[in-house]
Formats: sequence, C-alpha cells, structure tokens
Amino acid sequence: MNDPTFLGMPLSLYGVPCLLLAFAFMLIWPYKKAPQHGWRRYVLRWGHSLVWLLLGLAAFAGGTLGPNGAALARGLALGGLLIYIIFVVTLVTTKPEAERP
Repeated sequence: MNDPTFLGMPLSLYGVPCLLLAFAFMLIWPYKKAPQHGWRRYVLRWGHSLVWLLLGLAAFAGGTLGPNGAALARGLALGGLLIYIIFVVTLVTTKPEAERP
C-alpha cells in the first residue's frame, strides 16, 4: 500500500514541521495585545499553538493510520481550522491594554 502524499512528500513528514511550529508559537505570542484576564488571553496565548498541534496530529494520522486515519485526520484538520478562525477573530477584535478606557 502506498503512503498518502501531498506535493510528492509523505503526509506524515508534514507533522514534524507542524509540531515545531506549535512549539515555536508556545514561545512567541501576541502578549502585548492580550488582556490580563479572561478567555481572550487564553485564546491569544494558546490558540495558534493548538492550531499547529492539531494540524501536525492530522498529518501523522492521515499518513500512518491508513483509511481509518483519513477520517480522523479530516476531523483534526477541521478542528484546527475552526480554532484558527477563532484565534484570528480574537486577535483582530482585541484592543491592547494601553488603548482600553
């Protein structure tokens, strides 16, 4: 059985850079824009990392679990997309602490 590929590379190889990006975004986040408390802080702090973690897990699932993993990979990728939308909307609509009345 052939391993699933994307752009000629095995799908599971995409999981490694996704996990590296998840780790990088654990260290780099928009802390100057994040409020001190509340749900927006958690979304801005962990949202982008969670997106890349879900995409990495989707790549591993789709590349290694065969046909059963394809459904799991789609679900994980869709979850990543949903969290990314929430993250971007929160980032755009949150004012930095200095600009708040």
